[in-house]
Amino acid sequence: MDTFVKSRKGNDQLTFNGFIFEVESRKPNGKIYRRCIEVKKGCKGRAIQDESGVRAGKNEHDHPPRTVDIEVRKILGEIKSQASIQQGQTPRAIVASAVSETSQIIKAALPSVQALKKRPQRSRQLALGQPAAPVTMGGFRFDGEFTVTYTGEQFLLVDTEGENDRIVIFSTERNLQILAETKHWMVDGTFKSAPPHFT
Repeated sequence: MDTFVKSRKGNDQLTFNGFIFEVESRKPNGKIYRRCIEVKKGCKGRAIQDESGVRAGKNEHDHPPRTVDIEVRKILGEIKSQASIQQGQTPRAIVASAVSETSQIIKAALPSVQALKKRPQRSRQLALGQPAAPVTMGGFRFDGEFTVTYTGEQFLLVDTEGENDRIVIFSTERNLQILAETKHWMVDGTFKSAPPHFT
């Protein structure tokens, strides 16, 4: 059966008979000639794709099928697509769902759980156009949608904008009123997940 997986650059790669193929050339008649992604290592395996389906080319592969790699790529693609669809879902839940019915062999070939959990975060960051994490405190810029809540309330209350020493307070006026009316405050820090500049 033939399906597609994504390359590291996001291009579609055809999977066929346990091998992965990239586009070599496209012909005016609609045929797509594909070569094995191991071509740089000397593999001459080819596949021809047209409206009737996919068939193997004349040359044989000089390596075994990459079935585990194909399954790993499918799972990574699933994690990425679910991150954009399931916006309310945590990265941990997305990863757990994607690997829940996976064999131990495939799980062993996957990146670490920590690395897998970063994939949904990166996908969402790119999809939402969020800026990359700056390297200095002075590199943070808060403007536009990052200073108000979804309902339009002001959320960035204080930003001293110092290069090394900087205080940033996020809250709404209503939240401050609630704190002022409360006798006891319970405070906790999530330092493990906080950006390095804020710990």
